[in-house]
Amino acid sequence: MEAKKKAQTTEHPEFPVNQELLESAMHAREEWRLMRDRMNKIEESKSKVSPIVYERVAKDYADKLAKAHAALFEKKSEIDRERDKLNLTLHKVDAQLTEHRHLLEELKFRHSLKEFSDDLFAQKAQIEEDKIGKFDAVMSAINTNIALYESIFGEDPELFEEPQKKEPAKEKPVAAKPLAPLPREEEPKTDEAGYILEEAAHYFTASENDVEEGSSTVRTAIPADEKVEGSKFEVVEGPDTGAVFEAKATMTMGRAESNTIPVRDPKASRQHCKIERKGKEYVLVDLNSSNGTLVNGERVEEHVLSDGDEIQIGDVIIAFHA
Repeated sequence: MEAKKKAQTTEHPEFPVNQELLESAMHAREEWRLMRDRMNKIEESKSKVSPIVYERVAKDYADKLAKAHAALFEKKSEIDRERDKLNLTLHKVDAQLTEHRHLLEELKFRHSLKEFSDDLFAQKAQIEEDKIGKFDAVMSAINTNIALYESIFGEDPELFEEPQKKEPAKEKPVAAKPLAPLPREEEPKTDEAGYILEEAAHYFTASENDVEEGSSTVRTAIPADEKVEGSKFEVVEGPDTGAVFEAKATMTMGRAESNTIPVRDPKASRQHCKIERKGKEYVLVDLNSSNGTLVNGERVEEHVLSDGDEIQIGDVIIAFHA
């Protein structure tokens, strides 16, 4: 009976999740969906009520939706931290699993050389096989928990969008036609009334400068086949592969269009990281992003860039050329 109980424990190890966090995150998600659905219904019923009543109710629910969205993303940050801890544990367990597999392979090889008897080989091999089974089961449990955390935010792409706050009706300006359609994860620029304004440039528009009024940020996209003198950044993987950016004294990367180098990836934070020139060096600093910044596959908080370094944000990779 004891042996059976032990075998069951090894086969299905307990690896508890933060159940309280999961439940609160799911509650926040359902609250956000409720407010979103009511906002959609308000828009569908706009013609059935007077403009004053529509504006009053729409603004009320726009505020509620914004609060629900903020609460949801607060839970998402907590979920991300729990998931990162599990991924770190998974990496350590995988290293141990690989080592025991190598040990078992080595035992078999040495046994083939008649280094020890069949009985001794069977004894040693059983020990390694038991450990391999244990670590396999632990990895399976960790992966199950990671999937559980990710499922909360992986079903609805609108979770990554920030709601526009509804303001009282004003005289509607004429909205200029945008140069290119905005992706779902991008937040368009609006005036005080909430109407979309014309964008000077959209993401990686070749051979144009985008200067934000009242800001020192200058974004320059250069055709991939045009020679660039000095340091530069090149998108080598992602939606805008081939786009080249001349290095500036201060640069930012992230999902928001206002960044020097916008990154079209839902895993990118709006302000993800910045790069500053200090003397002859360029220093990358992560801006407390949700999913982290990787350089050459390693997560970094701060890193001095070298020629050929590859910066990864979500699934987008940008190479630095000194």
